[in-house]
Amino acid sequence: MFIMYHFFYILFISIIIYIITSCTQARNDEQKNKKKCRVSNKADGKDKIEKVKVAGPLNAENFQASQKNILNNFNIRIRNHISRYDLLKDEISEQQDKYFNNYKNAASDTDRKVITENATHYIISTITEKIFPFWYGTKWDFEGITETPLKGEIACGYFISTIMKHAGFNIERYKLAQQDAKSIIKTLCKHETIRSFSDINTYRNYLLNGPDGLYITGLDCHVGFIYKTGNSLFFIHSNYGYPQEVIKEDFDESVVLHYSNSFYTGNISDNDNLIGKWINKENIPTFIP
Repeated sequence: MFIMYHFFYILFISIIIYIITSCTQARNDEQKNKKKCRVSNKADGKDKIEKVKVAGPLNAENFQASQKNILNNFNIRIRNHISRYDLLKDEISEQQDKYFNNYKNAASDTDRKVITENATHYIISTITEKIFPFWYGTKWDFEGITETPLKGEIACGYFISTIMKHAGFNIERYKLAQQDAKSIIKTLCKHETIRSFSDINTYRNYLLNGPDGLYITGLDCHVGFIYKTGNSLFFIHSNYGYPQEVIKEDFDESVVLHYSNSFYTGNISDNDNLIGKWINKENIPTFIP
Protein backbone atom coordinates (compact mmCIF):
# COMPACT_ATOMS: atom_id res chain seq x y z
CA MET A 1 0.00 0.00 0.00
CA PHE A 2 2.80 2.38 0.92
CA ILE A 3 4.58 1.59 -2.33
CA MET A 4 1.45 2.45 -4.39
CA TYR A 5 0.95 5.67 -2.54
CA HIS A 6 4.57 6.61 -3.10
CA PHE A 7 4.26 5.80 -6.83
CA PHE A 8 1.23 8.08 -7.34
CA TYR A 9 2.85 10.86 -5.34
CA ILE A 10 5.94 10.80 -7.59
CA LEU A 11 3.71 10.70 -10.70
CA PHE A 12 1.70 13.72 -9.50
CA ILE A 13 4.84 15.75 -8.80
CA SER A 14 6.26 14.87 -12.23
CA ILE A 15 3.10 16.03 -14.00
CA ILE A 16 3.18 19.37 -12.12
CA ILE A 17 6.84 19.92 -13.03
CA TYR A 18 6.13 19.08 -16.68
CA ILE A 19 3.23 21.56 -16.89
CA ILE A 20 5.25 24.36 -15.29
CA THR A 21 8.22 23.71 -17.59
CA SER A 22 6.02 23.63 -20.72
CA CYS A 23 4.27 26.89 -19.85
CA THR A 24 7.56 28.66 -19.17
CA GLN A 25 9.05 27.46 -22.46
CA ALA A 26 5.95 28.52 -24.41
CA ARG A 27 6.10 32.01 -22.89
CA ASN A 28 9.77 32.38 -23.78
CA ASP A 29 9.13 31.24 -27.35
CA GLU A 30 6.28 33.71 -27.72
CA GLN A 31 8.43 36.63 -26.58
CA LYS A 32 11.19 35.66 -29.02
CA ASN A 33 8.71 35.43 -31.90
CA LYS A 34 7.34 38.89 -31.13
CA LYS A 35 10.80 40.37 -31.53
CA LYS A 36 11.67 38.54 -34.70
CA CYS A 37 8.39 38.23 -36.54
CA ARG A 38 5.16 39.96 -37.43
CA VAL A 39 1.91 38.63 -38.81
CA SER A 40 0.72 40.12 -42.10
CA ASN A 41 -2.57 39.41 -43.83
CA LYS A 42 -2.18 38.39 -47.46
CA ALA A 43 -4.70 38.79 -50.28
CA ASP A 44 -5.77 35.15 -49.96
CA GLY A 45 -6.78 35.71 -46.35
CA LYS A 46 -4.04 33.47 -44.93
CA ASP A 47 -1.60 34.63 -42.31
CA LYS A 48 2.09 34.43 -42.96
CA ILE A 49 4.95 34.92 -40.56
CA GLU A 50 7.51 37.40 -41.91
CA LYS A 51 10.82 38.26 -40.34
CA VAL A 52 11.43 41.91 -39.66
CA LYS A 53 14.51 43.73 -38.66
CA VAL A 54 14.59 44.74 -35.02
CA ALA A 55 15.54 48.40 -34.60
CA GLY A 56 18.88 48.91 -33.01
CA PRO A 57 19.65 51.25 -30.16
CA LEU A 58 19.35 55.01 -30.79
CA ASN A 59 22.74 56.44 -31.68
CA ALA A 60 24.12 59.42 -33.59
CA GLU A 61 24.04 57.59 -36.92
CA ASN A 62 20.44 56.42 -36.53
CA PHE A 63 19.37 59.87 -35.33
CA GLN A 64 20.95 61.60 -38.34
CA ALA A 65 19.34 59.10 -40.71
CA SER A 66 15.96 59.70 -39.07
CA GLN A 67 16.36 63.49 -39.33
CA LYS A 68 17.40 63.20 -42.98
CA ASN A 69 14.33 61.08 -43.74
CA ILE A 70 12.03 63.61 -42.05
CA LEU A 71 13.65 66.48 -43.99
CA ASN A 72 13.33 64.62 -47.29
CA ASN A 73 9.64 63.94 -46.67
CA PHE A 74 9.10 67.58 -45.75
CA ASN A 75 10.85 68.79 -48.92
CA ILE A 76 8.72 66.45 -51.02
CA ARG A 77 5.54 67.85 -49.47
CA ILE A 78 6.74 71.41 -50.09
CA ARG A 79 7.54 70.65 -53.74
CA ASN A 80 4.10 69.09 -54.22
CA HIS A 81 2.51 72.11 -52.53
CA ILE A 82 4.33 74.51 -54.84
CA SER A 83 3.48 72.41 -57.92
CA ARG A 84 -0.22 72.56 -57.06
CA TYR A 85 0.06 76.32 -56.55
CA ASP A 86 1.68 76.72 -59.97
CA LEU A 87 -1.21 74.75 -61.49
CA LEU A 88 -3.66 77.10 -59.77
CA LYS A 89 -1.91 80.13 -61.26
CA ASP A 90 -2.10 78.51 -64.71
CA GLU A 91 -5.80 77.87 -64.17
CA ILE A 92 -6.35 81.52 -63.22
CA SER A 93 -4.50 82.67 -66.34
CA GLU A 94 -6.68 80.45 -68.53
CA GLN A 95 -9.86 81.81 -66.95
CA GLN A 96 -8.57 85.34 -67.39
CA ASP A 97 -8.10 84.68 -71.11
CA LYS A 98 -11.71 83.46 -71.35
CA TYR A 99 -13.03 86.57 -69.62
CA PHE A 100 -10.90 88.73 -71.89
CA ASN A 101 -12.29 87.09 -75.05
CA ASN A 102 -15.87 87.21 -73.80
CA TYR A 103 -15.54 90.85 -72.86
CA LYS A 104 -13.91 91.72 -76.19
CA ASN A 105 -16.68 90.00 -78.14
CA ALA A 106 -19.55 91.28 -75.97
CA ALA A 107 -22.39 92.74 -78.01
CA SER A 108 -23.45 95.42 -75.56
CA ASP A 109 -22.61 97.32 -72.39
CA THR A 110 -25.14 95.18 -70.56
CA ASP A 111 -23.25 92.04 -71.56
CA ARG A 112 -19.96 93.60 -70.51
CA LYS A 113 -21.47 94.53 -67.13
CA VAL A 114 -22.57 90.93 -66.56
CA ILE A 115 -19.10 89.67 -67.52
CA THR A 116 -17.52 92.12 -65.07
CA GLU A 117 -19.83 90.98 -62.28
CA ASN A 118 -19.02 87.32 -63.00
CA ALA A 119 -15.31 88.11 -63.10
CA THR A 120 -15.57 89.87 -59.73
CA HIS A 121 -17.19 86.81 -58.18
CA TYR A 122 -14.57 84.53 -59.73
CA ILE A 123 -11.63 86.64 -58.53
CA ILE A 124 -12.86 87.05 -54.95
CA SER A 125 -13.82 83.40 -54.53
CA THR A 126 -10.53 82.27 -56.05
CA ILE A 127 -8.48 84.47 -53.73
CA THR A 128 -10.39 83.57 -50.57
CA GLU A 129 -11.01 79.88 -51.22
CA LYS A 130 -7.97 78.82 -53.24
CA ILE A 131 -5.04 81.24 -53.07
CA PHE A 132 -5.17 82.13 -49.36
CA PRO A 133 -5.04 78.52 -48.10
CA PHE A 134 -1.78 77.88 -49.96
CA TRP A 135 -0.15 80.67 -47.96
CA TYR A 136 -1.26 79.73 -44.47
CA GLY A 137 1.80 78.90 -42.39
CA THR A 138 4.28 80.88 -44.53
CA LYS A 139 6.64 82.65 -42.12
CA TRP A 140 6.53 86.40 -41.55
CA ASP A 141 9.59 88.61 -41.63
CA PHE A 142 9.80 92.41 -41.79
CA GLU A 143 11.98 92.12 -44.91
CA GLY A 144 10.33 88.99 -46.34
CA ILE A 145 9.73 89.11 -50.10
CA THR A 146 9.07 85.50 -51.11
CA GLU A 147 6.54 84.82 -53.85
CA THR A 148 6.43 81.10 -53.09
CA PRO A 149 4.07 79.83 -50.35
CA LEU A 150 5.71 77.97 -47.42
CA LYS A 151 9.14 78.81 -48.80
CA GLY A 152 10.98 81.78 -47.34
CA GLU A 153 9.38 84.67 -45.46
CA ILE A 154 6.92 87.38 -46.42
CA ALA A 155 6.17 90.82 -44.97
CA CYS A 156 2.62 92.12 -44.65
CA GLY A 157 2.82 94.48 -47.64
CA TYR A 158 4.39 91.85 -49.85
CA PHE A 159 1.63 89.44 -48.87
CA ILE A 160 -0.94 91.88 -50.28
CA SER A 161 0.94 92.59 -53.50
CA THR A 162 1.87 88.93 -54.09
CA ILE A 163 -1.69 87.68 -53.63
CA MET A 164 -2.99 90.30 -56.05
CA LYS A 165 -0.24 89.56 -58.57
CA HIS A 166 -0.93 85.82 -58.49
CA ALA A 167 -4.65 86.46 -58.82
CA GLY A 168 -3.87 87.97 -62.23
CA PHE A 169 -3.68 91.71 -61.52
CA ASN A 170 -0.93 93.46 -63.48
CA ILE A 171 0.57 95.32 -60.53
CA GLU A 172 4.09 96.32 -59.55
CA ARG A 173 4.66 93.71 -56.85
CA TYR A 174 7.78 95.23 -55.28
CA LYS A 175 6.82 98.87 -55.63
CA LEU A 176 3.31 98.38 -54.27
CA ALA A 177 4.53 96.34 -51.30
CA GLN A 178 6.94 99.09 -50.28
CA GLN A 179 4.20 101.71 -49.93
CA ASP A 180 2.31 102.54 -46.75
CA ALA A 181 -1.11 100.97 -46.21
CA LYS A 182 -3.02 104.03 -47.42
CA SER A 183 -1.20 104.04 -50.75
CA ILE A 184 -1.78 100.30 -51.21
CA ILE A 185 -5.49 100.79 -50.55
CA LYS A 186 -5.72 103.79 -52.87
CA THR A 187 -4.05 101.73 -55.60
CA LEU A 188 -6.54 98.85 -55.38
CA CYS A 189 -9.78 100.33 -54.04
CA LYS A 190 -12.30 102.79 -55.41
CA HIS A 191 -12.16 106.15 -53.66
CA GLU A 192 -15.86 106.00 -52.70
CA THR A 193 -15.31 102.81 -50.68
CA ILE A 194 -12.37 104.06 -48.62
CA ARG A 195 -13.09 104.83 -44.97
CA SER A 196 -11.06 105.70 -41.88
CA PHE A 197 -11.90 104.77 -38.27
CA SER A 198 -10.32 105.29 -34.87
CA ASP A 199 -12.48 102.82 -32.96
CA ILE A 200 -12.55 99.07 -33.67
CA ASN A 201 -16.22 98.67 -32.68
CA THR A 202 -17.29 101.37 -35.11
CA TYR A 203 -15.16 99.73 -37.78
CA ARG A 204 -16.68 96.29 -37.08
CA ASN A 205 -20.21 97.68 -37.36
CA TYR A 206 -19.35 99.37 -40.64
CA LEU A 207 -18.10 96.08 -42.08
CA LEU A 208 -21.05 94.04 -40.79
CA ASN A 209 -23.51 96.52 -42.30
CA GLY A 210 -21.65 96.61 -45.61
CA PRO A 211 -21.67 94.22 -48.55
CA ASP A 212 -19.91 90.87 -48.53
CA GLY A 213 -16.51 90.93 -50.17
CA LEU A 214 -12.79 91.39 -49.80
CA TYR A 215 -11.40 94.50 -48.13
CA ILE A 216 -7.89 95.77 -47.46
CA THR A 217 -7.26 97.24 -44.03
CA GLY A 218 -4.35 99.37 -42.90
CA LEU A 219 -3.57 99.53 -39.17
CA ASP A 220 -1.09 101.63 -37.18
CA CYS A 221 1.86 99.74 -38.67
CA HIS A 222 0.36 96.80 -40.52
CA VAL A 223 -1.81 95.86 -43.50
CA GLY A 224 -3.95 92.85 -44.34
CA PHE A 225 -7.14 91.55 -45.93
CA ILE A 226 -10.58 91.52 -44.33
CA TYR A 227 -13.01 88.96 -45.75
CA LYS A 228 -16.67 89.61 -44.97
CA THR A 229 -19.19 86.82 -45.60
CA GLY A 230 -22.62 87.05 -44.02
CA ASN A 231 -22.15 87.92 -40.35
CA SER A 232 -18.60 86.60 -40.28
CA LEU A 233 -15.45 88.73 -40.49
CA PHE A 234 -11.98 87.27 -41.01
CA PHE A 235 -8.56 88.92 -40.95
CA ILE A 236 -6.07 87.31 -43.35
CA HIS A 237 -2.54 88.68 -43.07
CA SER A 238 1.15 87.97 -42.61
CA ASN A 239 1.15 88.23 -38.84
CA TYR A 240 4.01 89.96 -37.03
CA GLY A 241 2.53 88.82 -33.70
CA TYR A 242 2.06 85.25 -32.57
CA PRO A 243 2.27 83.09 -34.57
CA GLN A 244 4.61 84.95 -36.93
CA GLU A 245 3.15 83.57 -40.13
CA VAL A 246 0.34 83.99 -42.62
CA ILE A 247 -2.92 83.24 -40.83
CA LYS A 248 -6.68 83.54 -41.13
CA GLU A 249 -8.31 84.56 -37.86
CA ASP A 250 -11.65 85.70 -36.61
CA PHE A 251 -11.94 89.49 -36.52
CA ASP A 252 -12.83 89.54 -32.81
CA GLU A 253 -9.93 87.24 -31.87
CA SER A 254 -7.16 89.15 -33.65
CA VAL A 255 -4.69 90.64 -31.19
CA VAL A 256 -3.10 92.76 -33.93
CA LEU A 257 -6.44 94.33 -34.86
CA HIS A 258 -7.34 95.12 -31.28
CA TYR A 259 -3.97 96.71 -30.54
CA SER A 260 -4.38 99.19 -33.39
CA ASN A 261 -5.75 102.69 -32.86
CA SER A 262 -6.48 103.40 -36.52
CA PHE A 263 -8.26 101.52 -39.30
CA TYR A 264 -8.04 102.61 -42.92
CA THR A 265 -10.02 100.39 -45.27
CA GLY A 266 -11.24 99.97 -48.84
CA ASN A 267 -13.35 97.39 -50.69
CA ILE A 268 -11.61 95.53 -53.51
CA SER A 269 -14.84 93.76 -54.52
CA ASP A 270 -16.61 97.03 -55.28
CA ASN A 271 -14.24 98.35 -57.94
CA ASP A 272 -15.37 97.75 -61.52
CA ASN A 273 -12.43 99.75 -62.83
CA LEU A 274 -9.97 97.39 -61.12
CA ILE A 275 -11.83 94.31 -62.37
CA GLY A 276 -11.87 95.79 -65.86
CA LYS A 277 -8.10 96.13 -65.76
CA TRP A 278 -7.88 92.49 -64.65
CA ILE A 279 -10.05 91.35 -67.55
CA ASN A 280 -8.05 93.35 -70.07
CA LYS A 281 -4.69 92.63 -68.37
CA GLU A 282 -3.96 96.33 -68.13
CA ASN A 283 -1.19 97.78 -66.03
CA ILE A 284 -2.25 99.04 -62.59
CA PRO A 285 0.04 101.91 -61.54
CA THR A 286 1.03 102.24 -57.91
CA PHE A 287 -0.40 105.25 -56.11
CA ILE A 288 2.40 107.50 -54.89
CA PRO A 289 1.38 110.34 -52.54
